[in-house]
Amino acid sequence: TTLCASNMTGSGTIVVNPLPNAYTVTGGGNYCAGGTGSHVGIDGSATGVSYQLFNGSTISGSAVAGTGTTVDFGAKTAPGTYTVIATDGTTGCTNEMAGGTTIAVNALPAAFSVIGGGNICAGSAGVHIGLSGSGSGISYQLIDSGASAGTAVIGTGSALDLGAQTRGGAYTVIGTDGSTGCTNAMTGSASIVVNPVVIPFVSITTTGGDTVCTGNLTTFTAAAVNAGTSATYQWLVNGVAASTSASYTYMPSNLDVVTVQLTSSALCAMPATASSSKTITVQAHQMPSVLVSADPGAEVCQGSVVHFSAAPSYGGTAPSYNWIVRGATVSTAATYSYVPTNGDVVYCVLTSNYNCRLANTATSNHENMIVDVAATPVVTITSDPSNGTVSPGQQITFTATVTGGGSGVSYQWFVDGIAVTGATSPVFSGNSFSNLQSVTCMVTTTGACSGLTGTSAPSTVHITNVGVQQVNAAGSNVQLVPNPNKGIFILKGALATAVDEEVTIEVTDMLGQVIYSSKVVAHNGELNEKIQLSNTIANGMYLLNLRSASDNAVFHMVIEQ
Repeated sequence: TTLCASNMTGSGTIVVNPLPNAYTVTGGGNYCAGGTGSHVGIDGSATGVSYQLFNGSTISGSAVAGTGTTVDFGAKTAPGTYTVIATDGTTGCTNEMAGGTTIAVNALPAAFSVIGGGNICAGSAGVHIGLSGSGSGISYQLIDSGASAGTAVIGTGSALDLGAQTRGGAYTVIGTDGSTGCTNAMTGSASIVVNPVVIPFVSITTTGGDTVCTGNLTTFTAAAVNAGTSATYQWLVNGVAASTSASYTYMPSNLDVVTVQLTSSALCAMPATASSSKTITVQAHQMPSVLVSADPGAEVCQGSVVHFSAAPSYGGTAPSYNWIVRGATVSTAATYSYVPTNGDVVYCVLTSNYNCRLANTATSNHENMIVDVAATPVVTITSDPSNGTVSPGQQITFTATVTGGGSGVSYQWFVDGIAVTGATSPVFSGNSFSNLQSVTCMVTTTGACSGLTGTSAPSTVHITNVGVQQVNAAGSNVQLVPNPNKGIFILKGALATAVDEEVTIEVTDMLGQVIYSSKVVAHNGELNEKIQLSNTIANGMYLLNLRSASDNAVFHMVIEQ
């Protein structure tokens, strides 16, 4: 109001402090939900200055003292725009750092449930694994034991099939958002169990094996492998269905074919069915027996080894033997050999394991051993006419008589020292001799002690000139076949004369005992007669004597029943 002026006392000083340097905010960006966030920092700092991070207007964490280098405020998970305010600790001056950074949280792919899986058989096409849903554009990768299984499949917005899998394990699925790179494990897992393939097998066991006795009930049981817990069976007899139980009982007939068909319930049974068959032999109840034979026979030469063999009937699969000589057991083998003594009695007791036997043992025939002592045969010959004198063309008959020849001999007639072909019987006839020809007979033992020979003294033929006699037909041609035989044989051939005549047939053993005798008529000299001896005759050598008005023949015959 007066315009008067006056200087005030003293003065005031103003000092302008510099602001902290403005460094640039770094970091930020997007991260996937559930992740560790994104780091925020500044590209430089000054000592003595503290730096505070803000999310919008909200302080984020504690202030960080400058170091003269870059500053990292750590990973931040809260979305927003981040800035930094610097404060000089000395002057209190603050300054906002240049720029700012934004953090955004990307959503994870939606979690859908893993479906599928299960049990499969080795070598099969596998089983499918998928998702109950999917997000469009999301990539889904199947994982088996930490490794990718196949290629990723892009979601469609609906349920997703990730393909058939053949490898065993626990499968999971990872979903990846292609735009954000965010991944998420789908809910749960699917397991695949690979089961080995099993092959069902079935066999048949029976109460009596493959061989049973007539009239016996037989139980057939199926023995199965890899049948499962609820296998089914079908029994058939000769192709006709009979039962569906695990066992079947019936009375079989001979050569019935019993079959069982198994249908397995086992997991991975390939094929699911198997079958087995048995052909059943039905045997009649039988009485075991045994027949003993001696080789070379029951009559042998002193010092000879005789081989005995047993021929069992209904002896079973494993017969056993006891050989008895003079009442004592000498062997248990199937055969027995030894040097017999005259009068030895040899027989065999069979123990049978025949399935349907009526007795356990059987006793064989008794072989009564005759042991001959070797002796040289002595032969004498007589002639008819007795004086050996005939007219030209007249028939003369020579007969050989043997002593000491044992059980059998063979004959060979000689004229002037030359063997006559076919002249091998005890009687030798002819009508074409020359005067003073010499006739002899050589005898060779053929019985137990064979091979010893004796020759007769010669008989001389004297031819007179008294008349001319009718010339008879040539000698007989009779054969005994077969030889050896089983006691049944045929005498067949032509006698010396082609006329009807009676023929006596007589069979004796080597002791001269007659065991068969009969008479037949040879019509026109032809003989064709079947002879059947008793089936109880013992094996060995026998003599057959054939006598008629025109013939007298002796045959050696061997019986081998």
